[in-house]
Amino acid sequence: QTSNTQVSNSEEFAEFIQGHTSGEISSHDGIAVSLTKPIEVDEIQNLILFSSTPKVNGQAELVNDHTVVFKPNKPLSANQEYLFTLALDKLTDVPEGKEAFTFSVNTIKQEMEEVLGDLEFVNENSMKLSGTIFTADKSWKKDVSRTINITQNQNENIEISWLHDNSGTTHNFEITNIKRADIPSKVVVNWDGTPIGAASKGSKTIEVAENSEFRLLATRVYTDDNPRIELIFSDKLSNSQNMEGLIQVEDMSVINMIADANKLILSPRSIRNGTKNLRINAALKNDSGKQLGVDITRQIQFNQPKPQ
Repeated sequence: QTSNTQVSNSEEFAEFIQGHTSGEISSHDGIAVSLTKPIEVDEIQNLILFSSTPKVNGQAELVNDHTVVFKPNKPLSANQEYLFTLALDKLTDVPEGKEAFTFSVNTIKQEMEEVLGDLEFVNENSMKLSGTIFTADKSWKKDVSRTINITQNQNENIEISWLHDNSGTTHNFEITNIKRADIPSKVVVNWDGTPIGAASKGSKTIEVAENSEFRLLATRVYTDDNPRIELIFSDKLSNSQNMEGLIQVEDMSVINMIADANKLILSPRSIRNGTKNLRINAALKNDSGKQLGVDITRQIQFNQPKPQ
């Protein structure tokens, strides 16, 4: 335990307490206790109802006539056991020995996962890249924004913008102004969970092709409810070309194809598990009419549960 204080036996307090916060909680949560009888106390904010180990500063509020909630002034520490003691005798009449009720909670260990998408075509000289930071517990926007650092050689205009969802655990970002010049370059994405109290650290380097080169950047296979193959190219694809025969997948004669900027989405009408050969014809063109120039063969696996 965090101190010598003993956790109360809930069954012994069942006459007075019908429920309380327990188990694993968010560092941003309040601590609630619900009584079996209505709380008839005036100016509850002037009472010192809760004490804790480790010590937490905050205020108690009555959220309904049965429930009092302790709201910490700042988030609790992550991955920490807390003991909270409620001065029950200040809220209701209790016999000797039942003046205080002590219970424990544990805060979530903060963890962070970074997921990067693929380069997306903007124009011949610019690309963008999207990604997401997932956190185990809620995180402040300003802290999450400090977990990512991006650089590209000879480019000081690269930018990152954020879109945080209401849960506080999903943080989408978009890297823009990625420069595509007449020589190859690299975008380096570094992440470090220190600002949010997570141990995760890592780095990924994304190659940016020169603007005169048209090539395949990545192959993704998805076997979820919408099985598909996604081919990511350095350039926007030509919408006027007939794709028939330019893309072939072994043992799959019928494939629906959709070109979306620099992404080609292949949706086989029937899936056959196992390793198959994907062939891309050298005659595939980008939006400027430039051909791929070389036949490409990739082995793809259809029985994986996640993108390869």
